[in-house]
Amino acid sequence: MREEFKTQLITAILSCPIIYIPSSHYAFVDEVIREIACPPNGGRNLLGLNGTDSIAEYCIAQGIVNFDTKIEEPYMSSYSKLKLWIETIVKWEEIGDERLFIFKNFQKEMYEPVYQKLLQTFAEKYENGQYDYRATIIITSPLPPSALPQELLDIVTIINVAAPTNGEIEKIVDGIEISQQFELKKDSLRADLCRTLQGMQLHDIRQILRSTLARTGNRLTTGTIALALEEKKRIVKKSGIIEVVDSNVSFADIGGLEVLRADMEQKKYIFTHLTLATSREINITLPKGILIIGMPGCGKSMIAKSIAHEFGVSLLRLDISSLMGKYVGESEENLRKALSTAEAAHPCVLWIDEIEKAFHGANSASGDDDNLVMRMMGYFLTWMQERKSAVYIVATANDVLRPEFMRKGRFDEVYFVDFPNADERKAILEKKIARFAHTDDHPTIFNIKLDGKQIDEIVKMMAGKKGGFTGAEIECVVNTVVERKFVDYARAIDEERHITSVDVTIGDFTTVIDEMKDAVLSNQQTSDKDKGNEAKKSPIDKILEMKDTYKFKSASKQATDQKKQSK
Repeated sequence: MREEFKTQLITAILSCPIIYIPSSHYAFVDEVIREIACPPNGGRNLLGLNGTDSIAEYCIAQGIVNFDTKIEEPYMSSYSKLKLWIETIVKWEEIGDERLFIFKNFQKEMYEPVYQKLLQTFAEKYENGQYDYRATIIITSPLPPSALPQELLDIVTIINVAAPTNGEIEKIVDGIEISQQFELKKDSLRADLCRTLQGMQLHDIRQILRSTLARTGNRLTTGTIALALEEKKRIVKKSGIIEVVDSNVSFADIGGLEVLRADMEQKKYIFTHLTLATSREINITLPKGILIIGMPGCGKSMIAKSIAHEFGVSLLRLDISSLMGKYVGESEENLRKALSTAEAAHPCVLWIDEIEKAFHGANSASGDDDNLVMRMMGYFLTWMQERKSAVYIVATANDVLRPEFMRKGRFDEVYFVDFPNADERKAILEKKIARFAHTDDHPTIFNIKLDGKQIDEIVKMMAGKKGGFTGAEIECVVNTVVERKFVDYARAIDEERHITSVDVTIGDFTTVIDEMKDAVLSNQQTSDKDKGNEAKKSPIDKILEMKDTYKFKSASKQATDQKKQSK
């Protein structure tokens, strides 16, 4: 990363009038510029500069400062006004040894016509050969390139500061002392820490290591890695676009969806042995992710949380519809920032919920909004195809997407999640009830009096016209029953009646299910008069038609077995 950035910067200085570096890591940029002006160990000065005397730095807050000390230059105080200083640079004949002119925190000024015109004049005079070929203005600012005014975009050369390479991170980590009790695990510890730090910018890596090592006695331990992962989550949160989701949901908490869970168990080994899988000897292709289509409330979101938990990586949630900005180019930049943040947090699971809502206008080719959506979709699809980082995508949708999204290469697999069948409803119900059941290890006030036969009866009650209650609806049933029994318990306490527990019976479930059954999704259907009207079809009917039209892989074992038997 460092050498690549240095090479790009030297090339740009030799050939471009104005360079823009979108970064807030000013210290790193200064380090590289200093190496160019003063090559270490007697190296060759490719630009023929007179050390840092060839550098003039202007800070909006201080005026002209010494590049090395960052202290105001008293003899240059007469040029401390920004407009006068840029005018002096443009005139050139009043300049001394300076060849590189650095501007920092130059965000607001770039939108003012007077400074735009001065920079344009500088670029024109450079192109006409009126300046020394080394004369270059370097602007360093956190402002993304897409936010630059068009008047400057045409005349600046943009150089991005990339994240450190794995080799550079290894050099940093190799310099950390290993705690004596972990000496036998030093190689695996260093590899795990390197993987945790991958994708982060250099200043973030330094910040994470300072913070974590200060709490582990400046020695590398397993605790250091856990703390580094937490620090990484905190840094990702600062982006404000991607949400870091904490989840302790495991595959064991999910009822049904056996096929999907089995496939994820296989992918799990790649992420839990990522360093080995990506080693030069093995060099396995990283899994890309999955798209889950189907009924709302049937566990699609829960699957995303469980995958991150089982993989042992961070779960990031991206709501693409929230990326839309009011300024030209802002939406695209927000998307780029979000995906860059995800890559910076790798290895991770990127959860994109209801992805079909983000690109709702992609089927039309008219209108500015549709054009924006098409541009964003194009960028997103390209990123999905070309990314090399360990970002595993779990996208969920309640409707079919364009073929570009669903083809192989974008996702490893597209799954369809249907209404739970009887066995799946039973598994979900038992898991939800177990949260409240009284045991020696988990004492509660709920005395759940249900035998196997009664469980089966409840499962039958939760059958709908087009399938069973969804997982979310089953959870709602259990929560409602428990809530009502708690109210009975609390009322008894208020009335000063001695009570230690409350009984939960099949009758409690029957009452709640009878109240809910007409409103559940599996009982929603298109009226007879609207069956021929596509616009008035119920969402559930549309999803079921999509299921029959597209041959998605079923997430459920029973549905898969039925498909095999039909063949």
